[in-house]
Amino acid sequence: MRRKTLLAGSVALLALVAAAVMPAAARSHGSLSVACGDVITTDTALVRNLTCSGDGLTVTNGALLDLHGQRIRGSGVGRGVTVLGSGTVVTTGVVSGFDTGVYVDSNGARVEDLVVKNNQSYGIYLDGFHGVSDIVQRNVVEGNGTGIRLAPAIRLVQILDNRVRENQGDGIAATNQADGARFERNHSSRNGGNGLVVSDSVATILDNRLNRNGLDGLRRTTAPSSRHRG
Repeated sequence: MRRKTLLAGSVALLALVAAAVMPAAARSHGSLSVACGDVITTDTALVRNLTCSGDGLTVTNGALLDLHGQRIRGSGVGRGVTVLGSGTVVTTGVVSGFDTGVYVDSNGARVEDLVVKNNQSYGIYLDGFHGVSDIVQRNVVEGNGTGIRLAPAIRLVQILDNRVRENQGDGIAATNQADGARFERNHSSRNGGNGLVVSDSVATILDNRLNRNGLDGLRRTTAPSSRHRG
């Protein structure tokens, strides 16, 4: 009996360990019922493409929206994915053809492993009203008006390992008190404006590749304590 009890305890412990190391995408479950205009409040995986005449999806309450390689297409208006709440995540798919591809007004959000392309005004827009400690990483952002835009007064944002190319305006733009922002290992190229603009902000800029842009690779007017390399 004691041996059986120990065995059951070991199995329970292994299950707890497995749950602890489970990747974020594994949290989600697929749903055929997701439609344009829906608000996602629990972990969800998209299992079919969506074509929307207005807004796409809103994800909030710390939920994970795994696009699962699917596409959300728009008609030139609205927002493809709106990210709200605290700790909310959107990942792994394509967002195209909206006015703004991904709009973030969140605390500690992650926007990662997306292709965001051909949106009229912005590929990814991070608003400053609630925005703090957001992470935008490993995305391809191309063919938009501006690639990645940080609104004034947003804080502690990390823009990491993104490929930002062939946008009509600037590739990455942060103006007016984007304090604590970190721009690292991004490749911003062939944009119509600047590769990276950082102004009036205390920011860290490290190991970015900024080449073949219409204006400057890096345009910087920042506070003296800002760090820059590469």
